[in-house]
Amino acid sequence: MATGTADARAALPPALAEVLAGYEEHLRSQRNLSEHTVRGYVTDVVGLLDHLARRGGEQAHHLDLPTLRSWLAQGRTKGHSRATTARNAAAARSFTRWLHRAELTPEDVGQRLVSPKAHRTLPDVLAPDQARAVVESAGGAEEPVGLRDAVVLELLYASGIRVSELVGLDVDDVDRGRRVLRVFGKGRKERAVPYGVPAEAAVDAWLTRGRPALAVPGSGPALLLGVRGGRLDAREARR
Repeated sequence: MATGTADARAALPPALAEVLAGYEEHLRSQRNLSEHTVRGYVTDVVGLLDHLARRGGEQAHHLDLPTLRSWLAQGRTKGHSRATTARNAAAARSFTRWLHRAELTPEDVGQRLVSPKAHRTLPDVLAPDQARAVVESAGGAEEPVGLRDAVVLELLYASGIRVSELVGLDVDDVDRGRRVLRVFGKGRKERAVPYGVPAEAAVDAWLTRGRPALAVPGSGPALLLGVRGGRLDAREARR
């Protein structure tokens, strides 16, 4: 534990220090969390309880929603990122939930705490010429595996579907007349995803010259096949 956190913990009022020790034991023995995770939760809660004590709170039931909000706001003024603020709020909600379940507070005040979601940036995407270079770099372009790799890249780029969704497609899930994929996502929810002319050319090459060369009696309806003729798995498709 960092020196600053250790000092803040040592300075807590006795009742708050006792509550913190109980929460730490709960994380270790009941939730069976790793030492690293326990340390992260405890560090955040020490900061919260230190803030509570500085506002005059000496008991767990003194912790209220305004204190939670002012603690998060103080962190933002110190330069905490959105991700750090979201982590702090999650730790606070875990702590207040335990306090209430342990009957140390009359209500779970953290339930009403709203925090910003951690900022997420969209992943970079390839420009058309970059994507074409990747497709053309697939080794042995006229070999069955090369044709398969090309259709994998083309369909992923054209449709934006997940690798797991792509390898789950059957031949009948490709509507070549309309250039549409029938994709089953999470929860088996079905959706139609269009793809373009370059991907259709790769599909045609794969179905006419690539897939027949890899297919075996047990291949079934899978659109994409591995070198042994079984359905291509997501790990192999990512290589």
